[in-house]
Amino acid sequence: MNYVETPGLIMSNSILVSFDHQCGRNRLYVNTDNMFFTESAASFSLINDGCTLAATTSDMDMDGDVDLLVANDFGKWLQPNELHKNNYPLASFTDVSDRSRMNAQMYAMGLASGDYDEDLDFDYYFTNIAQNAYFKTRAMEHLSIKRRS
Repeated sequence: MNYVETPGLIMSNSILVSFDHQCGRNRLYVNTDNMFFTESAASFSLINDGCTLAATTSDMDMDGDVDLLVANDFGKWLQPNELHKNNYPLASFTDVSDRSRMNAQMYAMGLASGDYDEDLDFDYYFTNIAQNAYFKTRAMEHLSIKRRS
């Protein structure tokens, strides 16, 4: 993950209107089985220019492969959080942020995953400058994620 490459602000009459940061492009390093890693974000369809502060992997849809959740700072102004479904055995991911409602627009600071309600699927907790967010998943209902405040 990468954060801010070039900070920027949009001001009006000395009042902050929004952020205009140039965020760093995230990277995905894949083990090439010879003790080396290759940067492969583009080939896996994982282009993200959000100001990412946290990312985690889990098997969100319980299909046996690792999915990727990205928490972006300045999400209200720049780019919301993202959830990417692994398309294994294909070497790609699909952005399911909108469908899953994981595209929260917040100042995401941190991210945790676990089975918090002990129902045998993953749940997610985002820390935020303002109100934190808890997302409860229902793995058996394909990509049905409910947000609790």
